[in-house]
Amino acid sequence: MLNIYCNTGVKRPVRVANKPVGYIGSSKSTKSVNKRSFHLVLCLCLLFVFSASGALVPRTVRADDGGYLLDRLIEWPDGSTEHIQIDKDGFFHLDGQKKRLVGMVMSACSPDSPHPWNFWEAENLAYFDRQLTYLESAGVRLIRATFLYGYDHWRNEEGEATAYKAYLDLFYKHKMLVIMGLHPKYIPGFGSLETPDFEISAGDTLGKWAVRLTAVVNLYPNIVAINVDNELDHKLKAGANKYVTEDQTYTAAEVNAYLTFLIDIFRQKVNALITHNLMDNQVEPEIKRTCLNLIDIPSVDSYRVSPQSLDKNLATYLPWLGVSGGWWCLELGYGTEGIDGRWLVDINRITPEYIDVVFAHGGAIAMLWWASHDLHPNWAYFDNSGNAKPSLIAIAQEIPRLQAPMERVIPPVDQIAYIEPLTIKLTDSDGNGLSNGVIEYYSSGWKTIGNTSSNGELVYNFSEKLGTYSFRCSYAGATQSKSQNVATNPVVVFQTAKVEMKLVDSANNELPVGDVQYYAGGWKTFGSDSTTAYMELLPKAYSFRCSYAGATQSKSQNVATNPVVIFQTGSVHSDSGTCINYYAGGWKSFSQDMQLLPGTYAFRLKDGTVHKNSILANTVNHIH
Repeated sequence: MLNIYCNTGVKRPVRVANKPVGYIGSSKSTKSVNKRSFHLVLCLCLLFVFSASGALVPRTVRADDGGYLLDRLIEWPDGSTEHIQIDKDGFFHLDGQKKRLVGMVMSACSPDSPHPWNFWEAENLAYFDRQLTYLESAGVRLIRATFLYGYDHWRNEEGEATAYKAYLDLFYKHKMLVIMGLHPKYIPGFGSLETPDFEISAGDTLGKWAVRLTAVVNLYPNIVAINVDNELDHKLKAGANKYVTEDQTYTAAEVNAYLTFLIDIFRQKVNALITHNLMDNQVEPEIKRTCLNLIDIPSVDSYRVSPQSLDKNLATYLPWLGVSGGWWCLELGYGTEGIDGRWLVDINRITPEYIDVVFAHGGAIAMLWWASHDLHPNWAYFDNSGNAKPSLIAIAQEIPRLQAPMERVIPPVDQIAYIEPLTIKLTDSDGNGLSNGVIEYYSSGWKTIGNTSSNGELVYNFSEKLGTYSFRCSYAGATQSKSQNVATNPVVVFQTAKVEMKLVDSANNELPVGDVQYYAGGWKTFGSDSTTAYMELLPKAYSFRCSYAGATQSKSQNVATNPVVIFQTGSVHSDSGTCINYYAGGWKSFSQDMQLLPGTYAFRLKDGTVHKNSILANTVNHIH
């Protein structure tokens, strides 16, 4: 397993004034100990162009009608919804409130674990859950995390995806908006960017890995941005980690080919912003300009020994970089470079004033670096038990002030236009219309349009300005949301999934389903009393429960990815042949080798003694 340090299709113009002379930041050799190197190639041509004066010429892009780079509605696990927008300067608008956000860089490291960087293991996930529980209680809404490479560990796509999803599920559970990164710079094969699609491990390349990651990202609406690699303006020296055997010597042209290759994969397959974090110094100006020309939001890492030195540096660095509006601070901390070139970082010496300085210079977000570390406790805001350290507690106390709503700036409306009647459809898995779907759309609050008719359609005279809106459909007790630009497509379609529920015995033979239910605003009857029950449901996660022989079992499943819900019993064999009853909501008659749902039962023998046993599915369970 490799541990590494640590998107939308709409591209924004890069705000570049004069040709950069330098960037804020410098070489962080100590931080690089846990970063893994990735390998890249020279490809094609430079996408950045210089004018006669040497200034970068920004690429012209189309902004959406509402002035947002990202605009979506998120439905959280508790059923609540939240309207998330990110404007052209990188500021978040949460349910219409524009805010600066304080976030945390998660390290995917559990220091006391036998395998600290195996982020998918239950012990480590529990540790991350404690961290996120505290952050959520403090009002933190933003997380920056990294996809660690582990395909050579799992050797199959399913295992890799399962591990990533176990980690990402925690962020979704705690209602965290996520900037998800992949940092090939620190893993095998990166070298000096000899080829963009380099081989990481036998049979696996960067391009293959990136495509697999897009499938995972698309499962999580709370992933709002992709951090494509990390500090390419800082070339690693030989020995920075075990994969860097020679000094990195890549050029701006090679960076351009590499990032273009990687970013294109995400732009084609993922709806999230693209960013890349640069160091806050004035080294490698051509590489910095190259990166800026390919991303949506300028992002900077800043480490200084005091708020005053941070203020002084940003005052000169941001104009040099050409940033005249908002930007993201993806790493913020107390730090200084030692005489040996190693960075000395100490979270115990950072104060809320650091964040104030970032926000005063136009920063839209400030990410604290970082949550935990197995080798460097002074880099970690949480101790080895997952408890917040005093410096984080001090910052948490200031979060209500730091994240107070800003005055909402409404972008000028260039054109007010109205469209022909809007059509909303609700269809089943075969495309047949479904009636009684309740349709709403969001515009300064949720507005009910009406119900779908017998043909599954609802026609509505939509009198809002052209643009992207969030719609939601309620059906069979559940609700699904989606965003759509009605200017380009005035037909909004919701489609259910055909969900199949089965009950099978320990030998996989089907049993009568009996009493099965699903939860959508309350427990509701699923299907009918038959061997297999079917029902059309909106594609999302539900809780299901099945009652059999007096006992009930529950499970949660996302029917969007797997519409077949299976409950399985276990066979129960009394070795003494003297069991006469079992308890499941009352004493019931026991029959030898009967089937019971998994759980703990009391069994009564002929002599009156009672024994408790745990029954497992898909096997023969032996009792007294």
